[in-house]
Amino acid sequence: MSSPLDTPAGLLLVQLAVILGLSRLLGVFARRLRQPLVVAEIAAGVLLGPSVLGALAPTAAEALFPTGALATLHSISQLALVLFMFLVGLRLDTGQLARTARTSLFVSQAGMIVPFALGACLAWWLYGELSTPEVPFVLFALFVGLTMSITALPVLAKLLGDRHLLDTRLGAVAVASAAVDDVAAWCLLAIVVSFARAGELGTAVGTSALALALGVAAFVALRPALARLGRRISTGGGMTEGMMAGVLVLVLCAGLLTESLGIHALFGSFVLGTVFPREGGLARALADRLEDLTMVLLLPVFFAYSGLRTDVALLHDGRAWLMCGAVLVIGSIGKIGGGALAARLAGLPPRQAATVGVLLNMRGAMHLVVINMGLDLGVLSPTLFAILVIVGLTTTALTDPLLRWASPSDITLRARASPATERTAAPPAILCVPGPTGAPAMALLAHALGGSDDDGALYGLKLDRDRRTAAEEVEDELEQLIDHAAALGHSVRPLSFVSTDPGADICRTADVKGAELVLVGATHVPEQGQLIDPVLLDVLRSPIETVGVLVARQLAEIDRVLVLHTAPEEDDLLALAKRIAERTGAALRLVDAASELALAGPADLVVSAVDTEGRTRLTTTLPPKASALLARMTGSPRESRGSLQPSGDATPCTSAPR
Repeated sequence: MSSPLDTPAGLLLVQLAVILGLSRLLGVFARRLRQPLVVAEIAAGVLLGPSVLGALAPTAAEALFPTGALATLHSISQLALVLFMFLVGLRLDTGQLARTARTSLFVSQAGMIVPFALGACLAWWLYGELSTPEVPFVLFALFVGLTMSITALPVLAKLLGDRHLLDTRLGAVAVASAAVDDVAAWCLLAIVVSFARAGELGTAVGTSALALALGVAAFVALRPALARLGRRISTGGGMTEGMMAGVLVLVLCAGLLTESLGIHALFGSFVLGTVFPREGGLARALADRLEDLTMVLLLPVFFAYSGLRTDVALLHDGRAWLMCGAVLVIGSIGKIGGGALAARLAGLPPRQAATVGVLLNMRGAMHLVVINMGLDLGVLSPTLFAILVIVGLTTTALTDPLLRWASPSDITLRARASPATERTAAPPAILCVPGPTGAPAMALLAHALGGSDDDGALYGLKLDRDRRTAAEEVEDELEQLIDHAAALGHSVRPLSFVSTDPGADICRTADVKGAELVLVGATHVPEQGQLIDPVLLDVLRSPIETVGVLVARQLAEIDRVLVLHTAPEEDDLLALAKRIAERTGAALRLVDAASELALAGPADLVVSAVDTEGRTRLTTTLPPKASALLARMTGSPRESRGSLQPSGDATPCTSAPR
């Protein structure tokens, strides 16, 4: 029986299995050390290269990654870059850039210009040691400066989310600054790559200007068509395989266009990603489809290919390691110092300013993209490439420890509570449309629970079990909700698709959108023998933080709010009720849910939560004149699978979008 390494297909499958397996194994240890996954993936690439595997087991390294068979991994890594940069463009939040434009522009430029200038100065020393006369010094200095000033935007955003800093002013400034930083860096890199390939700076600038003009043309010509496609996806049942194939062809053609211009294929895919509109759900749907394939399978191949090109043994003496330390220290001082100083001048407190500087120093995969291009073009020597790989891995790994030093444990609370901070968006809310007659009450209840339109995104969700339902009916019900919400100062984004499992689809939609509030409207009574409609039961069992159940459809105003509680320490429940009262000016009444008085007296809105034994129970009996019931869910989804019993002579609370 022949070895699987004897055939090209078998060799590729073994290589992919080893790359993914080692990346995920190191990822387990990375999580325990509070490191991002990208650190493990870069480390896996270095371990598989000549630095470790090639030094310890050269025969096995040559058998697994023979020199003549690296072309396939190179091609896969280039496809990974094209799709990865398309995802970066899709995830680029232009709205956030606009909201923090002045601060982020100031911080990003300082965080880029300072390390770029220091890197260019350092290039005077490195050029004589690590380059050749065939490489123009200007080109060498530009590449070194760029490697010093790049920031890993996707990893930064993930780290902020894990630290619960993404919804603070600090997080908004850091993400927006990194985005502006990277956009500027990619524009400059386009000129540098054109310069390296064309050999003349004037030609490079002209080529980059042409690429920019094509990007603007794509924005003007493609964006309206893509916006229509997004609306079709949000209201017509999701993205089809044909749509997905068409988008991928568009991505590949965009990459091919910039590659043929002499820049690089990844620039075309990045620009195309920024062109896609965020409204309508198209960008999110594409990112959700592509992210797993790209981040789990393809990008680790790029890291492994980078590791196969990294030979730490080239740093064979103290002088080489001195240069490595100089690049690490000077690059970090420039990035952290420049970003922190600019953030401080922009008005952030000292520790938060230092945190912004630390975050901008994270390089990650974006750093590897730049230095791989430099090595491919012959601008960077293998020794300098190895130094820069070590620097990128080290700065990324040091980000979390430095962040813990710069950002104390209470920084999240202080950043949210500080009156000097900018107001940030609340988590989105999902409004499950109960039909056109229930739209006014749904809009009013959403308004009472929220605030101004800046408080967070509202999604109007309409699920249909019957594929024959006329699209006009669905659109009319969504339009009713949109119009009533607009009259109260809110904008609602429509979502609609056919569903055979509405309860599960409501929960999935809430999870995808990051919603912490779901309002479900009552549309029909449960089947015989059921206390609660199974659709509502599925939603109540989910880990969604708050589930609102709209019982009546004639809610015109909220004057009286009745709070049913079992323990005075239910602070979350009281805070929710107070928010409604403050928003509407309603009178707030607190009663014990176990008391007979709980069902006495008029109320427009009832806020209820019962959880004394680890189980959540839905109170289904409404006081006279009550129009709505809001059930605050507590406990885990597993805990809430206990029976939901009505209290007293209850009329079951029902809900099911059709």
